[in-house]
Amino acid sequence: MKVWGHRCVAAVLGSIGVLTLLCGATGLASADPDPAMTGSVSQGAEASIAAHGVGDSATGNLEAAGLFHATVTCLQVVGNDAIATAVIDSSHDPNNPVGEIIVAEGVDSGNPSHGFSPDLWRISFQNNGGIVPTDQSECWLPIFAPVPIDHGNIRVVDGS
Repeated sequence: MKVWGHRCVAAVLGSIGVLTLLCGATGLASADPDPAMTGSVSQGAEASIAAHGVGDSATGNLEAAGLFHATVTCLQVVGNDAIATAVIDSSHDPNNPVGEIIVAEGVDSGNPSHGFSPDLWRISFQNNGGIVPTDQSECWLPIFAPVPIDHGNIRVVDGS
């Protein structure tokens, strides 16, 4: 039984049918993590993301090399692959103006080891035709697959 977003066990005690909720030893924290994609990468330029939630109720931020900041509008996670849609809300780059829709895809292939990161990453842009819409108005998909990063780490949590 899930009550107020927390895992609890209901037990009926005594002959008067008193209902008691017994929550796990972890207190009130839910056992189900929210879907998320977080991390910082270097792939020719520095980028960072912190996206949490699911579908068009996701929130978060995406920044790229001090060139622009974008607010996350959607997050889609399947296994270790996450796709975040964001809208640029401040920019110092005329090629990526305020209001442009961008998509960041990250694949979490494990933790970096000996300076090598096995993760994959790509930022795709609406203005150059690198993304396509989905049936959810705030969610877009990239056309091209992500590629290996030079340095950094992407962490994907699928929420299950």
